[in-house]
Amino acid sequence: VTRGGRGGAVVMHLNVNDRRLDEEQLKINANALRHLSEGVVITDNELRVVTVNKAFVTLTGYSSEESLGRNFGELIVGDPNDSVLEDIRATVSQQGAWKGELRTRRADGEFFPGLFSFSAVRDQSGAIEHYTAVFADLSTFREFERRIDYLSRYDSLTGLPNRTALAAHLQTAIDQARVTGGVFALLVTELDGFKTVNETIGNAAGDLLLKAIAERLQQLSNADDVLARLGSDEFALLAIASATRGNGEPSAEFERLAERIRIAVERPIRIAGQDVFVTASLGVSRYPHDGEDFESLLRAANAAVYRAKQLGRNTIVSYSPEMNISSLERFTLQNGLPHALARQEFLLEYQPTVSFANGRVSGAEALLRWRHPQLGLVMPTRFIGLAEDTGLIVPIGEWVLRTACQQVKRWIASGWQDATVAVNLSARQFGRADLATRIRDALTAADIEPWRLRLEVTESMVMNDPDAAASVIEHLSRMGVQVALDDFGTGYSSLNYLKRFHLNCIKVDRSFVHGTPDDIQDESIVRAIVALGKTLGLKIVAEGVETLAQAEFLRTAGCDDGQGFYYSRATSPGEVRALAASAFPLTAGSLQAQLDFALQSA
Repeated sequence: VTRGGRGGAVVMHLNVNDRRLDEEQLKINANALRHLSEGVVITDNELRVVTVNKAFVTLTGYSSEESLGRNFGELIVGDPNDSVLEDIRATVSQQGAWKGELRTRRADGEFFPGLFSFSAVRDQSGAIEHYTAVFADLSTFREFERRIDYLSRYDSLTGLPNRTALAAHLQTAIDQARVTGGVFALLVTELDGFKTVNETIGNAAGDLLLKAIAERLQQLSNADDVLARLGSDEFALLAIASATRGNGEPSAEFERLAERIRIAVERPIRIAGQDVFVTASLGVSRYPHDGEDFESLLRAANAAVYRAKQLGRNTIVSYSPEMNISSLERFTLQNGLPHALARQEFLLEYQPTVSFANGRVSGAEALLRWRHPQLGLVMPTRFIGLAEDTGLIVPIGEWVLRTACQQVKRWIASGWQDATVAVNLSARQFGRADLATRIRDALTAADIEPWRLRLEVTESMVMNDPDAAASVIEHLSRMGVQVALDDFGTGYSSLNYLKRFHLNCIKVDRSFVHGTPDDIQDESIVRAIVALGKTLGLKIVAEGVETLAQAEFLRTAGCDDGQGFYYSRATSPGEVRALAASAFPLTAGSLQAQLDFALQSA
């Protein structure tokens, strides 16, 4: 510039550090957006697409070019006029965000379940400038869910419905019978001598025998009947009486069917080049004469089976109330239960859980026993039902909780610094309003950290009232207590509640572990459960580990811990402490010898 004939210059000095930082941050953000595995869509305030990331293109099949400027709803949600989008916008406007599942469309017209998270970007005045949507494809999770649901209701060896499925079919039969006045029977068949087959020619031969028996029983079933496998060598047939249609006496029809089953079973079966012979003891219960629900009818049929075995096996017995051989025992247990706590007749044994990573004991599960003055050592399956019915399960459960926590304190004092304990909660305990207070008191009295306690709940407990269960589990999680879902895969096994509940662990039921590593279906179930659990960040504990081969399969499948007879039966606190002092062997050997050595070392 010139002024008055003299030359000069105007110099402007700008600090561009902030601009460079902003540009660098934009590069970082853009790079992160580009590499996200979730799809990302940014729209204007009218839901017109402004930008998408690479994952969006991969998930939907729409290119960036054909997406820009399109209405978001028209592009991937389906009907752009669907009120769900307006509902989402209203929620985002009021609450700042929305999260949920939407039926999402790909470019080729295929739909998939998408889990979306919407949020708003506002200008300085607070008006919405843009919407952001982050979403993931839930198709894989849904397939896991469907697969687990299917496999959890069918026996992996025979392909027959299992106990859960049979109960559902029987309830349907009850509903129909109440309308039509019809009758049906539950025929329970237990094989005589099956254990001998396993012990003499092996478990593989035993499996072939069970499959052959299942095929024979299916051939005897009518179209309306339901054949199920309840356990190792136990089958049940829900038989609908044709007599309800005027074709004769139902009881006689059921007896004839039971006799055909008995004869079919006793025919020799060719396995591994030799004829194998087994027989059947059958028990028959009828609806509504012997019970009006699944448990009552099954209990009656099992009592009849027991009577058939008493009579020499290979015979058929129809249930009658007089044969209830457990009535005297039940009376004795029921009379003694209210006084058992005061008389200090209860005790806890502990079954260790072992890490597949290093073979060391990672904790133990507390298991209740009753040292009855007349009946001797009574397992919980014989008295827990009584305790539930009478409400005594609540004080008993609290005693278990306090005793287990005190045992952890003693283990820590003995030098086991990582000691933890798992305690099973009953349905009544789980439903009490003061549960968290009781747990906090037990932890405080023992002076142990909350993470050392793992509470185990069942699927039926949490699904009885999902909203209340979610609140309880969240409260326990905030306390620092671990919460595990026991017997996973045998009930609802729904991805929906796994997402809702603040769980830390799922336990693979022993019924799925039993057939591994030889049974393909059991392997598939376990791998599906592990994949699902790992995706959700849960610890996986496998129950019922009985062999080195099972342990090795579960380790390679991704399970974290194992629990079962391969490591140890439920035992005393001292023996668990001794086992915790050394790692379990990685090859088959004498675990008792290892325990003896550990006890001597301790």
